[in-house]
Amino acid sequence: LLRSYSYTSNAYSHSQTLQLPENLNTLPLQCLGLLKHEAFRDRNVPSDQRATIHSLMYPLGLGNVEISVRPRLIPIHNLDGKSMPEELQLTASVVDSTSVLLLDNGRHFLVRIGNRVDPKWLNTVFQDADSKKGIKLRSYEENCPVELERVYQVLDSIKTPFHKGTTIVKEGDSDELLFFSSLIQDRSFGEQSLAEYMQFIVRR
Repeated sequence: LLRSYSYTSNAYSHSQTLQLPENLNTLPLQCLGLLKHEAFRDRNVPSDQRATIHSLMYPLGLGNVEISVRPRLIPIHNLDGKSMPEELQLTASVVDSTSVLLLDNGRHFLVRIGNRVDPKWLNTVFQDADSKKGIKLRSYEENCPVELERVYQVLDSIKTPFHKGTTIVKEGDSDELLFFSSLIQDRSFGEQSLAEYMQFIVRR
């Protein structure tokens, strides 16, 4: 589809980059997400794991399938309580030690906590925040701190019946690899980065 569009329209700029209309802007990233998704990629996925993922995806609606293929990344450390924070690009360049980021793949929430997040905020929102194991989101209760309430507002606004829980990882944890592997704009699983994929389309 992208190749056909590039052939039938004036889709190239002088810098030889593909310029897409607004309604096709996310299509390259969605295609790249399909190539990297464990339900579809052709390497490093055992057949039983692939079958499990297929069974989990069958009942999903179109919106949830899209989020599974192209997760959303949301900063939750500086919420104002008035509007949803803007989604970030799915690349490691937006991740730093001062942020707390929520990754939503339509089936699970993954929260990554940087090492230089404000300790007061951290202990307000998370239980056992200073421990190396067992950190978890505090329970929502009446008259809970506003910081915790705002985090739950975000979670509740995007949560669906298909979400099965929340995993929290801290910067430097071994489980952090799971977080970074979901940043599909970067090179991963032997597949191209988004920039490389767009260049591949242009060359073809």
